[in-house]
Amino acid sequence: AVGRNLAYRKSLFLEAKGFNNYLGVVGGDDDLFVNAHASKSNTALALGPSLVVYSRPKTSVRAFLYQKFRHLSVGKRYRLADRLLLGGFSLTWILTWLGAPALLWLTNDFFAVLALFFVRWLLQQAVF
Repeated sequence: AVGRNLAYRKSLFLEAKGFNNYLGVVGGDDDLFVNAHASKSNTALALGPSLVVYSRPKTSVRAFLYQKFRHLSVGKRYRLADRLLLGGFSLTWILTWLGAPALLWLTNDFFAVLALFFVRWLLQQAVF
């Protein structure tokens, strides 16, 4: 989730002293707050067409890269397990997109490339 579609109880926010622990953070204080206080017992996922939050993508490479570097700078403050999970997710994404052309070049088999994307999709489903 991102700040545009997160919700938490006011009582939890006040009890945890809000974003006080993240005053020196340029962005991502909302993510860090949820990462620190979310658990299986106090977190729920809501799905539905009326709950979709749209945001405008960055329109320049520079703005996109700045956003990604900001995200990465905040990620180092996440819990270790979450950092490993997110790192593994990113690593498989990168390896899939780099491996697909290599696999196609080495094997000349389009179905092998489809299988690679299917395996990554299966891993994604297991994580989600």
